[in-house]
Amino acid sequence: MRFASPVALSLALSWGSACLPNAAPGAGDSPAPAPAAPEVDAEAQLRLEERAFPLLIWAAFTVQQEYFEPGRIDPPGQLRSALHDLALHAPEFFAEPAGEGVFKVTVGAFSQNFAVGAPATLLAAAEQLEKILEFTRDHLDLDGDEAVHRLEYAALNGLLAPLDPHTILLTPEERSDLGIKTKGEFGGVGAEINVEARRIKIVRVLPGSPAELAGLLAGDVILQIDRQATVNLPAADAQSLLRGPVGAPVVLKVKRGAEALTFTIIRQNIRVDSVIASLLPEQIALLRITTFQENTAEQVRQAITRLGAEPPLRGVILDLRGNSGGLLTQAMALVDLMVREGELVIVRSALGRESDPATAEQLFAEDVAVVALIDENAASAAEIVSGGVQALGRGVVLGRTSFGKGTVQMLKAASPYGRELALKLTVAEYLVAGDTKIQSLGVRPDFALYPVELTELASVARYYDRERFERRRERSQIAHLPSARHEPPAPEEPDGDAVLRYFGRARELAQGEPDALRDPEVAIARSIAAALVGVPRASRVAAARAVVDAIAADEDAALVAALAARRISWEGALRGGADPSLSVQASVDGPIRAGKPFVLRVEVQNSGSEPAERLHLITECVHDELDGIEVLLGALAPGESVSRELRLQVMSWHPDFAEDLRLAVHSGEPGPTPDGRVSIRLEVSGQPRPHLAYDYWVVDDPALAAAAPKRPGDADAFEIKGNGDGVLQAGEQVLLAVQARGRGAAVSDARALLRNHGGAQGLLEEGFLALGPIAAGGEVAGSFGLTVAAAPDLTLPLELDLMVADVQLRESARHRLRPRISEARPPFVAAPARYRVKDEGARLYNGADAKSPVLGELAAGYVFESTGASGGWLAIALAPGRRAWIPADLADEAGPRDRAAPPPARPALVVEPPKISIEAPPRTVAAAELELSIRAEHPRRLRDLVVSAQPVGPAQVEDKVLFFANPAREGDASRSVATTAKIPLTKAGGHRIIVTARDGDGVEAHQEVLVFRE
Repeated sequence: MRFASPVALSLALSWGSACLPNAAPGAGDSPAPAPAAPEVDAEAQLRLEERAFPLLIWAAFTVQQEYFEPGRIDPPGQLRSALHDLALHAPEFFAEPAGEGVFKVTVGAFSQNFAVGAPATLLAAAEQLEKILEFTRDHLDLDGDEAVHRLEYAALNGLLAPLDPHTILLTPEERSDLGIKTKGEFGGVGAEINVEARRIKIVRVLPGSPAELAGLLAGDVILQIDRQATVNLPAADAQSLLRGPVGAPVVLKVKRGAEALTFTIIRQNIRVDSVIASLLPEQIALLRITTFQENTAEQVRQAITRLGAEPPLRGVILDLRGNSGGLLTQAMALVDLMVREGELVIVRSALGRESDPATAEQLFAEDVAVVALIDENAASAAEIVSGGVQALGRGVVLGRTSFGKGTVQMLKAASPYGRELALKLTVAEYLVAGDTKIQSLGVRPDFALYPVELTELASVARYYDRERFERRRERSQIAHLPSARHEPPAPEEPDGDAVLRYFGRARELAQGEPDALRDPEVAIARSIAAALVGVPRASRVAAARAVVDAIAADEDAALVAALAARRISWEGALRGGADPSLSVQASVDGPIRAGKPFVLRVEVQNSGSEPAERLHLITECVHDELDGIEVLLGALAPGESVSRELRLQVMSWHPDFAEDLRLAVHSGEPGPTPDGRVSIRLEVSGQPRPHLAYDYWVVDDPALAAAAPKRPGDADAFEIKGNGDGVLQAGEQVLLAVQARGRGAAVSDARALLRNHGGAQGLLEEGFLALGPIAAGGEVAGSFGLTVAAAPDLTLPLELDLMVADVQLRESARHRLRPRISEARPPFVAAPARYRVKDEGARLYNGADAKSPVLGELAAGYVFESTGASGGWLAIALAPGRRAWIPADLADEAGPRDRAAPPPARPALVVEPPKISIEAPPRTVAAAELELSIRAEHPRRLRDLVVSAQPVGPAQVEDKVLFFANPAREGDASRSVATTAKIPLTKAGGHRIIVTARDGDGVEAHQEVLVFRE
């Protein structure tokens, strides 16, 4: 067991190792460190060796010792948060208050009260949580130690959630690849990849790289990386497998045309440049900085020296758009290259306020103009640079308010369970000169740039709507987290003459212009940089405003002309707008059905005495497909009206629901209050839902290939090699056949998706099947090609995640399959004969193995035709291309007069989710509580039922409101559950209620109900 000792580190040192690992501060990167607190032997003090969940205890103690803002620590609230997250992680877990400082915890069929009191410290809260975790672990059906660790991870992250969005536990998988971004180099092969047709395809081989030297080519499809199959593998995961220690080999199995090739490649350092430099007209340098690595500031220095050799540079554009950050030391070093004095960054922590001052050295003269270009994705270190440029008066900032990530994290490594993970701990908040806060606020540009995009529909555009950018920022992404309560309100966006709206299309280049100027924002930044050359600090913003006004006028004229071609009058004052009196009416024709278009009619009348110019409306709705639709109406004279018909559509997967659609109408630049508004209640009917289930089996006998379900039509030839017993063995090439059945409504587009979680145990030939439509009560089938490893670990199954889904309605049947890989067994021998089941009856199995799924029960005396045997098992032809199996010792040879019965029917398939019925849920209610009668049933066993609820819309939290475990394991009672759930409707508006039922194997079914509270 190994943990990092909690130490109160100097904030100066924390800057260098913040955000990402492998970031040692260099000489001069920070002021002299303050004396550190003595090392604490956490393992001894906390008795971690004796703890059931040592990671939880260590992490809580570390946060308690080192968190940057101790006032945020709320032990009772954080304990409640941990229980909330545990309930969402484990369906069987449910915690509810049972008195002051007491929680009743239910895990499956077991309940216990825990008197947690009001813990005074985070460590005390963690110790109470540990007791609850022990109870949970003892009564959960967890599959191995890793599942127990995942339970602890969920509880710990729930405990940390109320602090801030960046203090989290990184699991071993999340921890493994963090060093790549900060080092700027890594051990790799030098091949760029992407996902194409659910395969990993090489799109580019870097010149001189190990991949090129080994002979890899663009277009090669990677089948395996170190024996890890890549079908349905995300590109990021494949990239992680390709990377590793420098000098270490990686073995790739590659498909090139019809040929399969194997390459052994020695990983080498692959350098990733973070600065892309080019020279624009008028000696303006464009520096595209993609991230902040260990050598970013030096790359900038070299680029400026090279580009400004002769003649000297007149301006520099720092393009930080999309830059998610990196090393803060490099951000400070870059700002230091541009200024002679001032605070580069201020850090606020539990130790107080510290700052890092600028040095006297300056890379380029003060009269060289600096323009920083940012957007809503520029974060962290990029915000230090842009915020520093602005706050220190070195230049102007263009773009859109940045992401808003202004805290410092350190990684505290731990490996209590043999795999390294890390606690990512927020130890400080950084501010730019003038103590200007960044966290959740971002850097507000001096001049905002907003692209205007005209769509194919004549009057629909993206013009004034700013929410499209707001959704990407930190404050929007964390608004649903409990830590959001610590964040300040969003700042006002720039308005009036600080806004430049431009035609959002690639520019046409003039003769001799470089390609970089196709980007409108780069072209704007160049014009402003050229105008600021030699301008004193105090006059720079005013000088930039004159350029912005001129560009804005030109862009506005282009937009007016483009809209005139669409017969929309867009004349009027730039950035102006009257305050007209408008009335708005809206209506919908006929019923609205999910997945079908409907027409919304809107009429706007100018009831005042002044003309309304640049009139437009924007829709607002909690459902994304109906939100943010912007319609340009043009000019409207007094007394006149204008009508529009909008063809809208609600996504096909929605159930019945009611929701308000609001329309805000503005003249010119929108203000806080619309010039007109209307709200209309939409009543939507959902489509009938199918109930999907599926069978699967292994086809490992070439004699069954012709009758077995087929692989995809464009699949390559695949030779079945196996012993015919329906069980996987080393080196076999088999079909995994899937038969999907639809009950209830028909399925218009069924698809099957197979993922390999078994690592090197096997290789998938494909991971996707387009099964097509399924009639009500009908079936469709297909097969995946699968090759078992030549030397698999026989103690482990081949873990496969198989999902069959209706892609239109998002209904699915999904399960983690764990087919066993057995030792070599006797091959199937065809020997037709008739048998009778003995008196004790017999089970019918999916393969010749007692650990295969059970397909049904055969009664005593059942007579069947056997097609042959494998070892001690008899085969039945269950369907074309499929065999089922009976232990030979449970049957005798039948008499000459015994007539064989037909193969047994399959009333329940191997994977059949429970069926959920909810009695007449209403669309609209007036009360603050809804009572639902729920029933779930399953042909074999219904294990439990879970109900959760959350308001519809962004930044809403899901809460589990009911857990019901079925105590019966046999008989009719074991196959169904009926209960009544009381659902709190916490606020006015829509609420999403999700009912989940699980069968005895853990197969889940979900049903969603949407209810609108008046």
